[in-house]
Amino acid sequence: MREFGKIACRFWSRPEIQDWSLHARLMALYLLSSEHCNLIGCFRLPLGYIKSDLKFTDKRVLQALEQLTQSNFIIWCHKTRWLLISNYLKFNPIDNPNQGKAAFYLLKDIPEGFIARSAIAETLYRYKDKLPAEFLSYYSNHFCSTVKKVTIQHSES
Repeated sequence: MREFGKIACRFWSRPEIQDWSLHARLMALYLLSSEHCNLIGCFRLPLGYIKSDLKFTDKRVLQALEQLTQSNFIIWCHKTRWLLISNYLKFNPIDNPNQGKAAFYLLKDIPEGFIARSAIAETLYRYKDKLPAEFLSYYSNHFCSTVKKVTIQHSES
């Protein structure tokens, strides 16, 4: 479990954040700094955790998640209960091979049913020089074939 989370000072001055409800702002700060968040900003987060930690009702949790999803701050998968903070790695980049190794293991733990699994893999690909050598073959086997299948199916129509 991590000890702290980084939140950019300019978080508060971004126009879309100023338009969010107070509950959505609190939820965003919670997502960035909670013990559930990890090195890649992609993690399992059942609604019960949020309700318990923030003392929100079911309705309040769902409204805040919806607002954060609509503004592209997060990608929330209702089916798997996994979440991706959209620009997490932009503000918290992978700095070294040790972090790269940890990021690779976190990627492998993401369930295949998570709707943003390929999105986080694409983002991690930008850090391939800091990830273990086995990342490229894993990426090629698990993500590139999906892209090729979609392209092939699309071109045949």
